[in-house]
Amino acid sequence: MNWGQFIDHDITLSPESGSEGGEEINKTRCCEFLSNTDNLHECFPISTSYDPVYRRGCIPFLRSAPIPGFPNKPVLRYQMNDLTSFIDGSMVYGSTKLKSDVLRSFKGGKLLSKLSRNEEILPDENSNPRDCFHSGQECRYAAGDVRNSEQAGLTSIHTLLLRTHNKIASVLEKLNSHWSDERLYQTTRKIVGAIIQRITYKEFLPVVLGPRHMRQYGLELEEGGRRFLRYSSHEDTSVLTEFSSVAFRFGHSLIRQTFSHSGHHLDLENIFEAYKTTERYGTNGMLRGVISDRIEACDRFVTKGVRNDLFGMEMDLVSFNVQRARDHGISSYNDIRRALRLHVYTDWNAMAGSTHSLTMVNDFKKIYPHSEDIEAFPGGMTETPVPGGVVGETFAHIIAMQFKKLRYGDRFWHETPDQKIGFTDAQLAEIRKVTFSTLFCEHVPNARVRQQLIKAEGPTNPPVHCDTIPKLNLNHWRDGSAHHRPAPRYRPRPRATRNPFAFRPFSLPPMNFRSNFFSINY
Repeated sequence: MNWGQFIDHDITLSPESGSEGGEEINKTRCCEFLSNTDNLHECFPISTSYDPVYRRGCIPFLRSAPIPGFPNKPVLRYQMNDLTSFIDGSMVYGSTKLKSDVLRSFKGGKLLSKLSRNEEILPDENSNPRDCFHSGQECRYAAGDVRNSEQAGLTSIHTLLLRTHNKIASVLEKLNSHWSDERLYQTTRKIVGAIIQRITYKEFLPVVLGPRHMRQYGLELEEGGRRFLRYSSHEDTSVLTEFSSVAFRFGHSLIRQTFSHSGHHLDLENIFEAYKTTERYGTNGMLRGVISDRIEACDRFVTKGVRNDLFGMEMDLVSFNVQRARDHGISSYNDIRRALRLHVYTDWNAMAGSTHSLTMVNDFKKIYPHSEDIEAFPGGMTETPVPGGVVGETFAHIIAMQFKKLRYGDRFWHETPDQKIGFTDAQLAEIRKVTFSTLFCEHVPNARVRQQLIKAEGPTNPPVHCDTIPKLNLNHWRDGSAHHRPAPRYRPRPRATRNPFAFRPFSLPPMNFRSNFFSINY
């Protein structure tokens, strides 16, 4: 769950609208306009008038900010993506030079950090965190992505990559004492970016998609001395709206209600208070809990903490997902399956027993008049998982399609044969040894690791000692090494090859959904 959210924050961020007609919008006021015909265009509240849990009658909701249009020329509304749509570690380093400079120490190529409970953790975003606590403001850490403090598990993964960067930079400085801070930083960033790509495609995606979709979309990494030879400058690397707004939200079903942390069992409410929890309990215990706690099943059920009490308030994450898909103009479940050339279920009987259980189909009948009315998130979220994977068929195709784009259209992909921008053979061989377990063994004391850390512990994936986990040998980056080649200066990536500001939809035209706003509680 945590790695998926971590990667999502590397490639997608659709900011909410902040103003209407030049005036700032107060999100909580959106509910005042629920029954008003002059409703603010940027407000899209969710009615809960007949809901047994939400007694306020409304959940406030702001639309995503659109890309700028043209005067007197109507255009389809598209959402902005504030991030570089590549797996390039922007959640660690930022998507702009201004952001990355704020996070750097400019000493030895390292990132800024602080010590808390004798642990290296993320630096504070606030210059004086005590003021933050006493004023009642939200306290957050500083990282490449502003959402780093959404929940303590995510914060701990950010911390793990921060430690990884600073440890690599320290070793490189010892190996090459004459290197400048800039060269140390850029070389380290390049290595960490490659490690993130490798963990995502080698360990995370196979668990989510299963072997069939990994093969079908060419997502399996090269092995041995082989390089990736299928880069295309014509590949559109912008983010699919169906991916960001629907399919990659499958992780919301995996969230647990309680989490292990240094012998304690923390409730989800504590986890959402990431800053306070980290300052009180530290990060190492959270990291050990992240790899020991089993996730929930990917199905129609969502834990109470995000269904009824999201962020300690009367909010429903599933309702937000459904409403966000409507806001972004996502087509219906069947229309998306048509676009993917999958079998379409035009009647309830055909759906039962194939992609959905009979119980689920009967529940859909209570909400939707016809199978063609089923919306994308509920329809995809409730599918039977693909063999060897976590998600159902529809989500598997969308997710695989997106990650194929991000690999095939990335000129700086870590397996590139162009050694002027990539790695030498010896360096690439070292990076291929690194696993998620490697990072835990290096930076988390007493971590109970497995060969495949993202997979659950079991007879085929038992606990192993850290001595058996390969480590990154940085001697191949030493100046004068036969396998060393000076790293080029980092060049910021373009945001997208198609449209630098928008998510790209792939499906048929948006469905004309009915204006019956309701809260779906699975």
